Amino acid sequence: MDSHCGLLAAWTVLNYFGERPSVAALEKACRHTRRHGVFTIGLAAALAQYGLGVAFHSRKDSHRHPIEVRLYRRALRLGVALLPATSLRQLVTAIDEDHVPIVFYNTRDNVGHFSPLLGARRGRLLLPNTVEGTVAVAEFERGWRQPGILQQAIVVTRLPNKRLERTAEKRGRSIAGR
Repeated sequence: MDSHCGLLAAWTVLNYFGERPSVAALEKACRHTRRHGVFTIGLAAALAQYGLGVAFHSRKDSHRHPIEVRLYRRALRLGVALLPATSLRQLVTAIDEDHVPIVFYNTRDNVGHFSPLLGARRGRLLLPNTVEGTVAVAEFERGWRQPGILQQAIVVTRLPNKRLERTAEKRGRSIAGR
């Protein structure tokens, strides 16, 4: 499938958080098209649809495609936080807080690419959806700041399951009350 890296990044993060969507369901949730692949905001909305907490970071996009306009509205309805672009340092720090970022950047071949960001080590970023599994920080920064890329990133976290929390609280009270 062409333009599969966005779907693969979303699938990888969903699996990390215990979700196992089918390819067809994920394509539909991300609003994947053969012509455009996926837009970053489409990935963000899909991840929120699966019940995850999602923050979408981007510089101002003054050239939104009509599909993106609809995806932004959908993302807001699903509770996606729309935030200004963030720094690479903040994204790497977020990983330590049990958050998983997905980044969008231009590769050295000038192709837009999505990958989860798993950390940084010795001047390289751990990006599993790349051929080598790592990219030099300087190379990534160049590709992430190029026109049209907009320094976009999605930060995903598991939302607390209120039902499970209430059940645990009830169990705790019933045990304590005995």
